[in-house]
Amino acid sequence: MKILISRNKIKRHLRIFIAWSYYYSGLHKILCKDKVLILMYHRILRDDDEAKLSIQPGMYVTESAFKKQIKYLKKHYKIISLKKLIDLWNNGADYENKRYCVITFDDGWRDNYLNAYPVLKKYNVPATIFLATSYIGTSNWFWPEKISYLLLNKYSETISALEHISHFKNGLQDISETISKIIRNRNNKGTNEQIDSIIERIKQYPLQVIEDIIDQISQKIGITIPAERLLLDWTEIKEMSNNGISFGSHTCNHKILTTVTRNEAKKELEESLRLLKEKELEFVPVFCYPNGNYNRELQKIVSECGYVAAVTTKTGFEYTSPSDIYGIKRIGVHNDISLTIPLFSFHLSCLRFET
Repeated sequence: MKILISRNKIKRHLRIFIAWSYYYSGLHKILCKDKVLILMYHRILRDDDEAKLSIQPGMYVTESAFKKQIKYLKKHYKIISLKKLIDLWNNGADYENKRYCVITFDDGWRDNYLNAYPVLKKYNVPATIFLATSYIGTSNWFWPEKISYLLLNKYSETISALEHISHFKNGLQDISETISKIIRNRNNKGTNEQIDSIIERIKQYPLQVIEDIIDQISQKIGITIPAERLLLDWTEIKEMSNNGISFGSHTCNHKILTTVTRNEAKKELEESLRLLKEKELEFVPVFCYPNGNYNRELQKIVSECGYVAAVTTKTGFEYTSPSDIYGIKRIGVHNDISLTIPLFSFHLSCLRFET
């Protein structure tokens, strides 16, 4: 354990050193020319928000870090809306010696309104938020937040329940043994890494099976998921829509569409698109794949349903035209790899850092 901690510390400090060297060398002003950076955010939390303790590390950026990032992007990039980017691609605009940036948010978290929107409005920066429409205006939580809540409150009891619930066999590979190997430790307390591992393993199951499992665990260990609204409501969305924020689809129920039937995927795509149009918002007909999962068949369905493009979680730049309009690459941003501007600028370069 001490050796592992030591290696992690060395890796972290080495990354910081390389990032600072990259930033102060001025390379960050050169390497991203003639490129389009589409950034992917999820949650923006207050610096003192205790919710950080129960959220996956890759899911958030602090408000102060986000403000610094927007100021940096304003200085070094031309920030445009996703709609404007699609128009530029369609019209064959001249990109020479330009650096474009598009800002996107996945899911539709309420803190996008509370913490990100004031910053975007202050600096007159456009952005697009992809909404899981069935969750909007409700107190329903996404299932990863539910399982994280249970694990953080009663780790050992939740693990015991996970290992003995029969639904895990449900015609699929029984993963209880794998989960046991991944997540047990001597302190009977889950780390972020262990919770992430559990969530990743459970993702292979149908949404209804996962929700049934969580309900059973909640009853068994005596914990109720709080009735707290974590997602946006339509009033907040309407206000943002009137002030430079556009909205796209992230399905209705945040289902991983590669795990459902073609008809079910099509229904999720069509219904979310219909609702967004009905709401008369600043709407962009671009789809965002939940969990980043997609394939050629799903891309075809997205096109058939009337979307002009789709974004992924695949890391990389785009250029004067996208390599795949229904598989647009983005760069995910989260706090631990972008807390300082040198770290942020190095992350945007997409240069690999491995030890």
